[in-house]
Amino acid sequence: MNISVVIPAFNAEVTIGKCLGSLYAQSVKPLEIIVVDNNSTDNTKDLVLQIFDNQKEIPACCLDENRQGPSFARNYGAIRAKGEIIAFIDADCIADPSWLCRLSESFDSSDIGAVAGSIIGFDDETAIGKFHAMFTMRGLPQSQMFHEFNLVSGGFPTANFAIKKHLFEAIGGFDEALPIYSEDYDLCARTYKAGLNIFYNKEVKVFHQHRQNLTSTWRQSYGFGTGHATLLKKHFRRMLIIEVPRFRYISRRWPLRAWLDIASADKKFMLCLILSGIWWPFLLILISYLILLYRDMGLRMKKDHIVADFCERWNMVFLLLFKSMAITSGRLKGSFSHGVLCF
Repeated sequence: MNISVVIPAFNAEVTIGKCLGSLYAQSVKPLEIIVVDNNSTDNTKDLVLQIFDNQKEIPACCLDENRQGPSFARNYGAIRAKGEIIAFIDADCIADPSWLCRLSESFDSSDIGAVAGSIIGFDDETAIGKFHAMFTMRGLPQSQMFHEFNLVSGGFPTANFAIKKHLFEAIGGFDEALPIYSEDYDLCARTYKAGLNIFYNKEVKVFHQHRQNLTSTWRQSYGFGTGHATLLKKHFRRMLIIEVPRFRYISRRWPLRAWLDIASADKKFMLCLILSGIWWPFLLILISYLILLYRDMGLRMKKDHIVADFCERWNMVFLLLFKSMAITSGRLKGSFSHGVLCF
């Protein structure tokens, strides 16, 4: 199958060069490369045009989309795409040399409408980079087929996502009315509703430059949280999800739309903090919980082959609490906006 690659770009001059370089280095070349500049105020467009001018072997173009947002940019690029498959990648990603080859091979059945792959953080120098590599847009340990979207599984980010063009057109592309951080999972949900499956292939790899400061980390995580409430409202008339440590309950029997995550780190921390304020000996439980988070962080780092010193590990414990608090805040905001219970 021939593949068109679509890249939305907003102020991406620092990363777009490496992204495009990785596409030119593919073992199987794309049919075309389409960059959609989404109102960049830096030198993104000039840099892209310069690269395209120097690399003539693959047809390429840089389009302008003045409506702000990745849904607008991706839809506009997809409209112009000529390939049977549209592969989406972000401007801050680097594709593995086998990316397009493995994507193409993954569409080996007529009931597969889309393919998702692994998103791997490539910053192993800073504590925040190491943290995001472990906790942000984590891939699954095994390749598998997905048949439905239920909020906690079946949805995939479009930093590494490919879909058949005729299906993309049939389901109306990305919903431009949705905010960022929910439009990609919404596309997945509508793929299943069209009667097709999504294959997650962990060998389809891209390397992603995750957020590099607290402000952008909070903004992204808060957006994830509001997106959960948005998706709960749009795609489910009945859905109850309850998550507690080591247990998850999912049911569509009950006449309500609710997602209660009691297992998140921020909620456990706040409970210990409140109890400590009521009776000071509970402070020992709070301290014990923080030590447990530090220990678990070390175990996760060992599993992922990440090295960090004492201070970096404590920084990552703080980042875990910070990120989970941002997600909870976004969920509460989304709950009030959409009339669901997401906490």
